[in-house]
Formats: sequence, structure tokens, C-alpha cells
Amino acid sequence: MSLGITLGKITGLTYSNVMSNGEEGGAYFCDLDLAAGSPHLEWIRADGKIRVIDKDPEEESFAEIETLPGGGYKVSLGNVSSYHCGFGSEFPAYIILKKSDKACVVKGRE
Repeated sequence: MSLGITLGKITGLTYSNVMSNGEEGGAYFCDLDLAAGSPHLEWIRADGKIRVIDKDPEEESFAEIETLPGGGYKVSLGNVSSYHCGFGSEFPAYIILKKSDKACVVKGRE
């Protein structure tokens, strides 16, 4: 996962994962690229949070990015449509990114 930041403002979110069960044809993936300015996205900024609404899938689909105290970010993906995933895969509930840490925290769905 990566966040695009331009002049201190979040302008993009990219997420990609691949899972495999070890069998032929058993790889599953999710891929998401949300860039400010895309005609298929609506970026709503309010109260230290950003909601990026994806207009492509027919069902409601959005990601939320929250600025945390200390300079980190919580990226909630639990409401992103499986339209962006292959069969059998899904987005995690959220990911916490911190500039000072090389690893991120990933929370799966319950």
C-alpha cells in the first residue's frame, strides 16, 4: 500500500495484494488505484478524514483515509467493493501506515 502526497495533501492511494493456496489456479488478488482528479472518483475532505467514493461498481464502494495523531494514517478499506478483487479475495478492514515504521499494521475482516 502507498499513499501519494503532494504538497502535504493526500492525492492518491494504491493497494495491491496477492494470495495463493499453493494449487494451480489458486491465486487471488485485490488491486486498487485511487488518484485525485479521476472522473470515476469523488474525493470528500472533512475533519481530518478523506472519503474516496468509487463510482465504477454498481454497489456502494468507498475508502476512508484518516490522519492520526503523530503523523500516521489509517486507511479503511472495509467498504471497498469486491469489484476490485478476483474471486475468493477481499480487502482488509483497515491498514495503519506510519512514516517512521517500515512495516504497517493490517486488520483483517471479522
